[in-house]
Amino acid sequence: MIMLTLALLTAAAIGSGMALAAGNLFAYGDFEGPWRQINAKANVPQGWTPRTNNYDLIARSTDPKYAGTAALHLVTSAKSGAQVLNSVGVPVRQGAVYVVGYWVYVTDGGIRMSVVDNTEPRFYPKFNKHHFAEDFKPGEWQYHEIEFVPPEGCRELRLSLVQSTERVVERTEAYIDSIVIRDMTAAGESDQAAEAPGETGATTGAATDAATGAATGAATDTAIDAARPSAIPTIYQEVLRRGEPSDWKPANQNPPTFRWPMDPAHAAATGSLAGRITYEIQYSTDPAFTAAATVTISGLDRTFYRPPEPLPSGEYLWRYRVSGGAWSEPLPFSISTQLPTGFTYNWEEALRRLPAGHPRIWVRPETVASVAQRARAGLNRLMLTQWKALALKYVGEKLALENDKDRILPTSYNQRIQQSQAALADAEQTMTPVGELTFLYLLTGDELLAKEAIRRVLVAVKLDPDGYTSLNVNDYANAEIVRGAAFVYDHLYDLLSPEEKEAIAAMLSARLSRIYDAYRPLREQEVYHSHTWQHILIDFLMGALVLYGEVPEADEWFEWSLHMVLAFYPWWGSVDGSSGGSVAYAMGPSFLHYSHLTAEMIKTATGIDMMDHPWFAANPYFVIYSHPPGGLRSQFGDWRVQARPSNQLYLPMLRYALRYGNPYARAYADAVGARPNIFESYVLYFLTDQAGAPAARPLAELPKTRAFPDAGMVFMHSDIENAKNNVMFEFRSSPLGSFGHGHADQNSFNINAFGEMLVLDSGYYIGYGDTHHYGWTVTTQAHNTILVDGQGQPSRNMDAYGQITAFFTGRRHHYTVGSAATAYDQAPVERFLRRVLWVEPNVYLIFDQVDTSVPTHTQWLLHSLEKMDIDPEQRWIKVNKGQAHLSAHLAYPTAGHIGQTSAFAVPVPVAPVSGTAADYRDQWHLTAQSPEKSTAHRWLAALFVDKDTPQTPSVARLAGAGWYGLEWETAQHRAAAGFSSAGTPVTMTLKNITAKAEVLSVVETAGAAAGTDTGTDTGTGTVAGTDTGTDTGTAAATPSAWSVFAAGSTEVYRLDDSTFKSRSHGDQGTPGTRIFFSGTPVNIEMAVEVSDNSRQVHLNYQAESDGEINVRIWYPERPGLVHLDGEETGFTWDAEAGEVLLLLPAGEHAVDIRIH
Repeated sequence: MIMLTLALLTAAAIGSGMALAAGNLFAYGDFEGPWRQINAKANVPQGWTPRTNNYDLIARSTDPKYAGTAALHLVTSAKSGAQVLNSVGVPVRQGAVYVVGYWVYVTDGGIRMSVVDNTEPRFYPKFNKHHFAEDFKPGEWQYHEIEFVPPEGCRELRLSLVQSTERVVERTEAYIDSIVIRDMTAAGESDQAAEAPGETGATTGAATDAATGAATGAATDTAIDAARPSAIPTIYQEVLRRGEPSDWKPANQNPPTFRWPMDPAHAAATGSLAGRITYEIQYSTDPAFTAAATVTISGLDRTFYRPPEPLPSGEYLWRYRVSGGAWSEPLPFSISTQLPTGFTYNWEEALRRLPAGHPRIWVRPETVASVAQRARAGLNRLMLTQWKALALKYVGEKLALENDKDRILPTSYNQRIQQSQAALADAEQTMTPVGELTFLYLLTGDELLAKEAIRRVLVAVKLDPDGYTSLNVNDYANAEIVRGAAFVYDHLYDLLSPEEKEAIAAMLSARLSRIYDAYRPLREQEVYHSHTWQHILIDFLMGALVLYGEVPEADEWFEWSLHMVLAFYPWWGSVDGSSGGSVAYAMGPSFLHYSHLTAEMIKTATGIDMMDHPWFAANPYFVIYSHPPGGLRSQFGDWRVQARPSNQLYLPMLRYALRYGNPYARAYADAVGARPNIFESYVLYFLTDQAGAPAARPLAELPKTRAFPDAGMVFMHSDIENAKNNVMFEFRSSPLGSFGHGHADQNSFNINAFGEMLVLDSGYYIGYGDTHHYGWTVTTQAHNTILVDGQGQPSRNMDAYGQITAFFTGRRHHYTVGSAATAYDQAPVERFLRRVLWVEPNVYLIFDQVDTSVPTHTQWLLHSLEKMDIDPEQRWIKVNKGQAHLSAHLAYPTAGHIGQTSAFAVPVPVAPVSGTAADYRDQWHLTAQSPEKSTAHRWLAALFVDKDTPQTPSVARLAGAGWYGLEWETAQHRAAAGFSSAGTPVTMTLKNITAKAEVLSVVETAGAAAGTDTGTDTGTGTVAGTDTGTDTGTAAATPSAWSVFAAGSTEVYRLDDSTFKSRSHGDQGTPGTRIFFSGTPVNIEMAVEVSDNSRQVHLNYQAESDGEINVRIWYPERPGLVHLDGEETGFTWDAEAGEVLLLLPAGEHAVDIRIH
């Protein structure tokens, strides 16, 4: 059926350019305006944009229609998958009451209308209506409406037509007409109910300012700060709804890329037509946009702009408009001196540098000889001989596409996927070898290879660009043909006859024009589309490059696609080197190679060096932490086979070492080995001068944990260099949400331990979008996170996002926080904070704070490959996989059902598109249920990971006013940790340490003075209950070592004992010795080692402050030296207080204090 969704967004709309009937705010509900055809069976009305291309039919209906001359006709089927059609936005006011009225005519299936607030986003059941065919009189129009009040922060209303998954039938058909949106509190509307519109419907013409929501031409005199909206989240936009950069999407590099929604009056324009619409932007340090303080860029034929040079630091406003139109509201953004700077270029010079002749891809006419000479010299010659021997097997091979194949119209999902995969396989078999053959010809001069490449491309020339290998059947298949043809036209240009050149150019033009029409301006507005950046747009750029100056349209194609790549590439991350969505996809050898080859192609042709982008410099660290050498890679996102890093990562990592002088990239390259065996790696091998790489440094020197907030991932490694001894704990809470190959898994974790997947990201990725993939693998229930009343996060939705809100790494304590309330749209979640504290060597504490607006149950999830052992009384869960063992203790809540099943809620298809159902073995899924409904849920789990022999540690629950905690003892240490229930600092006392903090942890190792426990344990077994006693006694004479971690604290005290020969600070009502003080809240780890003749204090701290902070650190004797980040620093010693006084910089730093 069709679902009509009203999405309430947080931005103002651009003018619609159409006049409205009295009181109607929506200009595109009558479907009378221009339509554009997007494929053989689908047309799109003005003011609406498709997000998928799977509709069986979107069409303009003249019969039936409700009013005027046309209605919207939608036909979908179960086999075609999810469908989305989005409208432009309409501004709304806080405190107003709105009514959406609409006429529907249903023949099969039905529609569902609901309201979604994408400010949070949040789902409102009261704004929800279901309409099914059985509820209607056949062949009659019926009027319906929904009344709603915009929630706080909402500034825009948007409509979406979506295929529902409810009551799915083979075919659904509906007509919609005369959609109106009225403000019932506006003048003339407040005292009357909305009535069904009459036969006249909405009229066309010029829109009023109230409908457009556009700002007046002159900027107001309000200060920049006044333009900053409050409480607007920083998110990525799957479909562009508001301009960037802004307060909700800050600039993350300098220069930033400006993006803005396309003018809805031009929604029908695609390809070259879109390029005829021009825009103007201004950015200014003056709210009045005075000429002296303003930069104006005019004549932009696209909806984005990246300045070629960095901007001066400062506070800015920017705005945009269609040339000659009204300005948008100004948007604030900041350029800080701390922002990384990107590559710079001169556009005119770049175009002048393009070779007039061929080749142009990776080499130029004047560099071919030198590249070939290096390839034939020394040891390179052996590699060249090996590659050529492998390529000769392609000569004379029977080609799958020697005869074009018929394109079928699928009648089922499996049929559609099977045709798509078959088309791709045939295109790859025919065309993928072409690049190898042509590049080898350039290196060797062997015309046998060149002739084989030409043979293959001339086969492709005969294929129908709208047929079996078309963009609409499989976009990668089409791209394979484009890329292969580009290689032959470019690398073998001098060997082609005039007729062959003409035929290949014509075929390339036909396929490129179809990509251009489909992608411009759609991909300007929907940047985050996986296939676009993995191959399609890059192959388009390659094809346009080889035709530049020779085919009239190619100049426009090349310049638009180059602008796109310079503005947005690499799409999958930002500046921290990470990859959103599936780690396996973007960091897989072929895609990582392709990013290097893309940068190489652009630099060779234009001189623009994209390797100056900060993403490339940071990417080696994401590779290291997500694909540890010799170990299993990250489980996040879609992946078919779990694998260890391939030696194909050698060349990208070696290039990073060479380019950035990175010794850790060199160490990684050495660890994975150096044997190219795929096309891209061979090309990189011969394009790279491998001399001069820095010496490797041990990966063990790197921090054990690293956060990548752009993609929302944190990786924790116990021994990253030694896969057999390494435990990899990974955590995801991503601002990219669940789009593309990513999953609905915000605030989830996985564990790879000692070469085994111990805690599993469950489900299988067999065919994208099959019933198991969409029904289980990408859904929240398949991941190690939280359900609320059985509801998870929406999948394939960038607005269902999370964020890493805190990260700290120390010597023994490593800490992160994910926030994911925004990820739940159909559950009343107001707060979901997951705190993860790793206490070395093997304890992972997970504290969940889930607050809901109404009483709910919550479900805590855990998945594994093997059946789990559960002790429901003591609340222990055991997982064993090879040498890896997990003992998980659910400390809080203290009761509630724990169960497991090996059944997928949505099983693997009986006839999967790959293999058989028997190939996909069962997995195990644990659910722990909260004992009762509540609005405040708190979960505390302790995960103990061991090798060879599992331990059952001794544990005792702890609790106090506003906090929950756990005490435990293992063979390695005695420790305790507490977590604030509200997430704000509270006073906690653990093992002689007292602090007011959000999180507090204390670890004592052998020799520490634990004293005698005189407390009372109220539990039984290994769970000792709640410890209400106090540790007393005298210190041991042996060396004492302990470590304290405190999050969000200003003071930490240790209760007096003989280990501490210092003054007591009781002035704050806290008995004992103050061991740390800060003038501002900080996250700290303080490690102390004390013996009879030495005392060492090590402090890791993290402080957010505009300036320096005053710190006092316990040290009862005048220290011999104090180091800040390894360098000696000045200090003051307060003899009376027994403290070292330091003035420290904000940020993350380390302090060491010693006697000598």
